[in-house]
Amino acid sequence: MDYCRAGETSPFHFRSDRFCQINGQWYFVTREKTQEGPFPNRLEANLGAERYVARVRAQTQSQRPQ
Repeated sequence: MDYCRAGETSPFHFRSDRFCQINGQWYFVTREKTQEGPFPNRLEANLGAERYVARVRAQTQSQRPQ
C-alpha cells in the first residue's frame, strides 16, 4: 500500500528529523522551513512543536468559510 500526504506526488519522500540541537539548545523546523526555538531540551522542543501545530490548525480552521 502506498501512502502520500496531500500535495505529494510520490509515496517515497524522504522525511528527516525536524529536531536539532545547536550549542546545547533545541529547535524544530516547520514545513514552512522556519526554525523555532530555542528550547532547553528535546522534550520542551517537542511540546513547542505540538503547540505550533495546534496553533496553525486553529488558524486554518478559523479561516475556512462557513
